[in-house]
Amino acid sequence: MTKEDFSVNATSISNSSYIRYMNVVEVDDSAKTITCMFGGAESEYGPFKIWIRHSATGLIESDGLTLDVNAYVDSYSPTVGSIYGGTLLTITGRNFGEEYTDNPV
Repeated sequence: MTKEDFSVNATSISNSSYIRYMNVVEVDDSAKTITCMFGGAESEYGPFKIWIRHSATGLIESDGLTLDVNAYVDSYSPTVGSIYGGTLLTITGRNFGEEYTDNPV
């Protein structure tokens, strides 16, 4: 199986119309794992139920799989910068990914 065979989304438990689609980045058939990249969501809509769909077999049982979004921005600096861009922005908070590319701004 390949990552193209799967689609994964997270649906808010409190508001089922709020759905975030995930990017499947890796499938390990021998370990029976799917690795996804979650692009972020409003914390107020969490936790989320995870839905996994295979292109040939359809919906895969995923009861009990949830995602709790609880990343927070505590501060950022500087608070002003050039209107032309190029100002380096530092954001501090909790529960960011270890790779800076996992935390789009």
